Amino acid sequence: APWLSYHEGTFYLIYTDVKFHRGAFKDTHNYLVSANEICGEWSDPVYLNSSGFDPSLFHDGDRKWIVNMQWGHDRTKNQFTGIMLQEYSAKEKRLVGPITNIFKGTDIKYTEGPHLYKRGDYYYLMTAEGGTWISHAVTMARSKSIQGPYEVDPQNPVMTSYYDCTLPLQRAGHASIV
Repeated sequence: APWLSYHEGTFYLIYTDVKFHRGAFKDTHNYLVSANEICGEWSDPVYLNSSGFDPSLFHDGDRKWIVNMQWGHDRTKNQFTGIMLQEYSAKEKRLVGPITNIFKGTDIKYTEGPHLYKRGDYYYLMTAEGGTWISHAVTMARSKSIQGPYEVDPQNPVMTSYYDCTLPLQRAGHASIV
């Protein structure tokens, strides 16, 4: 699930390179490339982390933040262990500062595909939940601090076809706001 964003004259593409994905074990590496024009020339990849997949980049004024789902390797538990947040330094071309688990997800489980937005005084966290089958859903949470705590929208899920198999859209997938 790559994520393309644009900020102050630069395009950013962030993505996961999955090397292995059998059972509880996933070998996932997240990278970022950038370009001044959408058609390239794109930079060499900048390695970010290997903690999970579905990264996205959030531009918050002069700061940039990476969010991605964290993959746990304990087969006895839900391996989708939360949404991780860390600051990205464009100048240093690396992640900096503490890593924070900002959201454990809802009772739907399998929280992935995070995207951050800001409107007014709130940060909004949109995630995909429910796995990649018919129960897939889009959920929202919000916080006045980028690092949380995030309160879950009582109207969740904001999009799903789980309760009505006659809908033409099956499997809500990851969502974003344009």
